[in-house]
Amino acid sequence: MTPVEKQVAALLIFFLMVGMSVRVYSARTGKTPLRVVPSVELEIAHRQFEKRREKLSRVSINRATLSELIALPKIGPAMAKKILDARQSRGPFKDKKDLFKIPGLKEGIYRAIEDFITFEP
Repeated sequence: MTPVEKQVAALLIFFLMVGMSVRVYSARTGKTPLRVVPSVELEIAHRQFEKRREKLSRVSINRATLSELIALPKIGPAMAKKILDARQSRGPFKDKKDLFKIPGLKEGIYRAIEDFITFEP
C-alpha cells in the first residue's frame, strides 16, 4: 500500500467510526445529535412563529385598557383617553372608519397600530 492509499484507508476508517458512534448514540438516547434543517423549512417555521406572535400581541380596540392603548405605537396618554372616551360614548368600533372619527387619529397613526389591534367585541 502506498502512503496515499494508507491515508485514504485511515480516513475511511475514521468516518466509519464516527458514523457508528452516532448510530450507537441515537439508539441509546433516542435522539439524533445533529439534524440539518433545510432553509425552506426554517422560513416556514419563522413565518408560523411570526403569525402566532402577531395574534398573541394584538389587542382588541373594543376591550383595551388605558395602559394597553398607551403601549401601542404612536398612541400616547392623550390619544388613548380619546379612544376610551369615543368607545364609551359611541359604543364598540366596527372598523377603521370608526377610529377616524376620533379627533387627531389620522391615517399615519392607524397604519402604525393596525398590525397590533383587532375590532373584536
